[in-house]
Amino acid sequence: HLPSLLKSSKLECYEEIELSCHSGSFEYDENDMSVPRFFDAKLIIAKIKLENLPIEDIFRGIASFEMGKIPCIPQELYFYEADNDKAFRMYDDRGCYLWANEKNKLESLFHTYSDWIPEYHFEEIRNQFDSK
Repeated sequence: HLPSLLKSSKLECYEEIELSCHSGSFEYDENDMSVPRFFDAKLIIAKIKLENLPIEDIFRGIASFEMGKIPCIPQELYFYEADNDKAFRMYDDRGCYLWANEKNKLESLFHTYSDWIPEYHFEEIRNQFDSK
């Protein structure tokens, strides 16, 4: 579903790279030796202006995956804003992660949307901005 959404958008560039990735886990071979577990993956790199991105369809697809709805987007999808060095990833219908190379680039978002932060993460995140 994701590749079709991206390919139907006004992309400035689009590249797919086939990868074999270590899963971070291990399994045992016939000699009872621990061997790393790998999986095949496809890395898609695309450049697109935000106004040309079908963002509602993408977010709906990500949220639908865990709920078992179709169409869905099971892939991990990262958005990177090069002008501001900010990154974003919606992990499912419950939330997202934000990154920046400098915490001050996220501070206004923290103050504006702090009521969206789950209780179990709030103190940790608040301490990032209160410890200037």
